[in-house]
Amino acid sequence: MTDTERPDPESLLQGLDEMQLRAAHAVCGPVRIIAGAGAGKTRTITRRIAYGCATDMWNPKHVLAVTFSTKAAREMKVRLEQLGVGDVHAATFHSAALGQLRRVWSSVTTDDFPGLVSVSRQALVGAVQAMSGRDDVSPMELRDIAAEINWMKVSLIAPEDYPKLCEMTQRMPPAQLDPDVFARLADEYERRKAAVGVMDFNDILLLTCHILERFPEQAASIQRTIESITVDEYQDVSPLQHRLLRLWLGPIREICVVGDSAQTIYSFAGATNYYLRNFGNEFAPVKSDIVLNRDYRSTPQIVKYANNVLAPSPCCGDYIQLESARDDGQGVRLAQFDDEVAEAKGIAAHIHRLVGKGVAVDDIGVLTRTNDELRPIASALHAAGVPYALLRMPSPSDAESDGDPDAPSAPPAPRHCVTLSTIHSAKGLEWKYVFVAGCAEGQIPFGNPQTQDELEEERRLMYVAVTRAQDRLFPSYPARKSGARGMMRRDVSRFLLGR
Repeated sequence: MTDTERPDPESLLQGLDEMQLRAAHAVCGPVRIIAGAGAGKTRTITRRIAYGCATDMWNPKHVLAVTFSTKAAREMKVRLEQLGVGDVHAATFHSAALGQLRRVWSSVTTDDFPGLVSVSRQALVGAVQAMSGRDDVSPMELRDIAAEINWMKVSLIAPEDYPKLCEMTQRMPPAQLDPDVFARLADEYERRKAAVGVMDFNDILLLTCHILERFPEQAASIQRTIESITVDEYQDVSPLQHRLLRLWLGPIREICVVGDSAQTIYSFAGATNYYLRNFGNEFAPVKSDIVLNRDYRSTPQIVKYANNVLAPSPCCGDYIQLESARDDGQGVRLAQFDDEVAEAKGIAAHIHRLVGKGVAVDDIGVLTRTNDELRPIASALHAAGVPYALLRMPSPSDAESDGDPDAPSAPPAPRHCVTLSTIHSAKGLEWKYVFVAGCAEGQIPFGNPQTQDELEEERRLMYVAVTRAQDRLFPSYPARKSGARGMMRRDVSRFLLGR
């Protein structure tokens, strides 16, 4: 394409508001963009990347855009292609690292490239039996053991350091295992996994870090392919991903991170908003620090409700206050039901009425804190003749990313039915009408949080749930647990009471 055929770079930025435009023009890093719910962050960062390429700041082939699911990476890739920069590499941390690892593998070892598994069940069962002497570990306990090993990896906790960490933080290993036993188990699992020639998703990141740190020639060949990095959902970066990011960057400072501390809901999987909050110190001097707080998704009434969830937080200084860009909508009213069965029937009846008035079932989502809470709602919708589909709760390993680039991504909202989802699975989705069930103490916050950090994570979950709604929000709670004897009452969630 000649210069006369090349479109005006400014034309790529048409339709952006003032702050989005400022962010898109900020093509010299380091750059931090704090983007609230519904603020158009994907639109902004794809325009920024396209603008940087159109002005010859970057070679599109040397631009890496990292996000946390294959679905989000595909969406970003499509948008960039529409903007004329299809050569940009949009990927998850895992798929980007996997491609690099495959490319340099034969130059660092004569071993065959490992097979990729989410968990090697054979190696895990063998390690449990060898180190604990137990052969009665349940499938749920095995899942929890695998999740804890994954957490150790993404948190950069070496097995030999695990017992001391448990002592200092009162962390309890899963399956009632002693910390020392669990540390040996984790070590044995890695040994057995390597012996059969397989690696898990987080091994991809660890091995890539190892090569970048210990093999200068291969590190240079990887770093030469990267002129600029954009990281979406930066509030969910783990210590392991942050380590890889710094190694990718090497000496360059062309980095843009985008995130929202109020939407950190995967701490159980090693995610932390520390790196987003500390960006100004780590990458000083920062060239641009921009806040996008205009919510184009939700009505002012819903936005006010969401802001009120965060306002009493002791961490409120880390959160931005949203401002709705939409016209007034209808108010938000909390509904109380006698128990969970009554709540489910009430929600189903309300949805049935909405559909009868012409609301499309695709535009309705029902969110709960746990999968178990969805079951009575599913039964009630079935009885009411309303089609629905369940989204799965992400496991700790794929809460960060679907690491295999060929694996299916976490399912998007299904078509022609009401979506039933946990709040975790609903991250990144939105509906015109959102029902948030189980807004009671013990449900959200779940159980009895023992630390302020645990309680704060639950508050952020409520915030994420509320901000999924575009036009109408219907929170509700059961005054008691179905089938419970006596007068065991449930209080409404503290997050909806301004505390």
